[in-house]
Order: sequence, then C-alpha cells, then structure tokens
Amino acid sequence: MDCTNVCDKTCAQVGYECSFSDECYSEGCQCADGMYYDEALKSCVEKQYCNCYYNATGEPRVFTSGLNYTSYSPEDCPIEDNELDREFIYECRCKCERGELECEVKTCKDSNGTLREPGEEWENPDDPCGLLKCDKHGNVVPFTPEHDCESEIAECYRNGGQPSHVNDPDTCCPICNNVETCERKNETVTLKTKDYDGTECFTEEPVLIEYCSGQCGSSTRSLSFDSLEETGTVEIMTVCECCDGIFNTQSVEFMCPNGDVKVLELPIEVSSCACSSCSEDE
Repeated sequence: MDCTNVCDKTCAQVGYECSFSDECYSEGCQCADGMYYDEALKSCVEKQYCNCYYNATGEPRVFTSGLNYTSYSPEDCPIEDNELDREFIYECRCKCERGELECEVKTCKDSNGTLREPGEEWENPDDPCGLLKCDKHGNVVPFTPEHDCESEIAECYRNGGQPSHVNDPDTCCPICNNVETCERKNETVTLKTKDYDGTECFTEEPVLIEYCSGQCGSSTRSLSFDSLEETGTVEIMTVCECCDGIFNTQSVEFMCPNGDVKVLELPIEVSSCACSSCSEDE
C-alpha cells in the first residue's frame, strides 16, 4: 500500500503522544481500527509492529521495532536537544517498542547532584588530599593523586624526624614525627646485688644512674662492587648506628643483711652520648 496522503493515526505520532481523530479520513488511504500507518513500511500495521521515528534535530530518523537495546554515541543519542547537554552523556541505550522510543541515558553526578563531564576531576569533600572523578562508565570514583614530597621528607630526616604513613591535610605529604635523638638521660633507682652465698645486698639510698637513649635513624644494607676485580666477590655493606656514650665508673656501696658493706665500681656516669657505628653483636 503506497499512500501519499495519510490520516492522523500513524506510527510516527505514537512516540509523541499526539491525539488521534475519532474518525480518520484520507484521500490516499485509511487504516482499519487498531491499525497504524508506518511511513517506513508504507503500510498499515498493528501498534506492536510500529517503527519509531525521531525528528528532534530536523533530520528524520527511523528506529526498527525490537526488544533489544542499541547503544548510541552522545552525539547520536535520540533525545530532545533541550533534555540534557550531550557533553554529560556517558552511555545512551535505546530500543523501539510499540512505536515508542525508550532510551536509557547514563550521566555522572557529584554529591550535590551537579552533572560532571567524562573524566572530570574535583575535590573530595571527605579527603582533603584526595580527588573524585567520573570514570568512563559514569561512576564517581575517589583517588589520591601523587604529590611531590621529596623535599618535605628530606627536611624531616635532616631535622631528626621520621616520616609517618599519615598525610598532613595541608601539604598532603607524610607527617614528620619527632623522634628521640641520642642524648643523656638519668633516673634514680635502688640497686641490688648478690653476695657470694646468694644473699641480696642493697644500696641504702637510691642511686642516680645515667645512660644514653634515643634513635639514630634506620640501618641500611647495600652491595659493594669495589672488591670485585681483586677478589672476585661482592661485599654486603651494612650501615647501622646505635646510641652510645662514654661512661665513667663510680664506687657504689651495698649493705648486706649481715652488716657487711660491699663496694662495686659501676659505669653509672655518662660524660657524653652520640650515634656511632654498631658492633656486630648490637
């Protein structure tokens, strides 16, 4: 059937929800009740077989009736131009069913409901050092960009600190934790010793004990190839420093239960503390 002048009851008008005339007259053709004229097929069909028609851009497009979705690019997505800026479309899937075009359009929105473009990045309100971005599927994903923190870390070590695993929210670099440097300390304690027969002897008064305490950085191990030519071996170089000091001895008196006084020379006085190379047994 080839009609040049058709009635209002057409498949093209189904998708635009036009009102149909109660009576349909045409000089060219007239479809029976329950039938619709399909311009692409140029025949009268039941509504379930109607193709879909899209003319929002001024260029008529026909979509074949079917149950499966078809993907379209943002530019070719058959939606009204004023519905959504196409730059915000991530995915467009449409199908034609009973003369009506059904489209699923996926966009990406932030927590405030603002549309975001594909690949767009913005600040993460829950993480001062992190960002959010829309991935290629239109999902909002958090990520932490790389920050150049070499100078901050070097400064931390120079000041005797230790970089932590927690970032400073202002600089987004590791927080520098202060560590105890190697220094002289003291405490007052009551000392005890044992006599030759196992009897315990104590100092009459608490004694001031001095000692060195603190950190000297991390130890490192590396390979040395200096001896390779001479000996044919590769040495493992170990760099390790310990907090140590110069100790002086003092005489300390211990009182025993039988009244005896026992005098011992003990290294309880420190003249200086410093980091020095560790011995193999330290």
